Amino acid sequence: MRNILIALTLILVACGPDNSHIKLDGHLLNLNQGEFLVYSTDGAIQGIDTITVMGGRFEYEPLCEHEGTIVITMPNGQEVPVFVKPGKAYSVSGDAQNLKMVKVEGGDENKLMNEFREQVAQASADTVPAEAIAKLVESNPTSAVGLYLVTRHIIQRKGDYAAARRLLDKMLAADSENTRVRVLQNQATEMELVMKGKRIPAFSATDVNGKTVSEQDLMTGTTIIATYAVWDFESTNQVRRIRG
Repeated sequence: MRNILIALTLILVACGPDNSHIKLDGHLLNLNQGEFLVYSTDGAIQGIDTITVMGGRFEYEPLCEHEGTIVITMPNGQEVPVFVKPGKAYSVSGDAQNLKMVKVEGGDENKLMNEFREQVAQASADTVPAEAIAKLVESNPTSAVGLYLVTRHIIQRKGDYAAARRLLDKMLAADSENTRVRVLQNQATEMELVMKGKRIPAFSATDVNGKTVSEQDLMTGTTIIATYAVWDFESTNQVRRIRG
């Protein structure tokens, strides 16, 4: 009997992740094979990785350093967030032809995200209603789901820093120890000052010709301000075209 119990224990341990990993398995209909990109918005897993899909199924078991959010990017660019904790297992299921209805099983946060997907299923990825996000934050101000939605859809997609800051204020009031919310709130507060229609703040910078410019130089004429990432070809190529 003792040997049987030991054998069962070993089987159970082998089926689940250890306390420093997470296990993610998935089954998507109407998809034979492919690759998904996966990354974390908060360092729960390191870097950008790939998940290989064969026969519509996949398994992924990365090192997970702390509780957080990982994001699976589908071939069409749609994102599926998974809210994870080290040592836990999660499953993804759905239809590749209707990725908006993908379900993630495992934990209350993923259940909440599933419910939100159903509520906004008729909206496009670029027009997730801000009202729906605000309602979720008001009902669940300490949820990681709210933080993801505010970041992805209100800040990154809409660029509405004022709306984001108001929601982040509510989240911080509910959990003043949440450093991620506090950092994002500070950033949104600063960006709110330079939103469209706001007066440009005082600054000093160097243009592409090495000349020092300030806000006074932008009062007349036309000025192009371009931001770019040195590791992105399209981004740096845009700057080259501007310089030319």
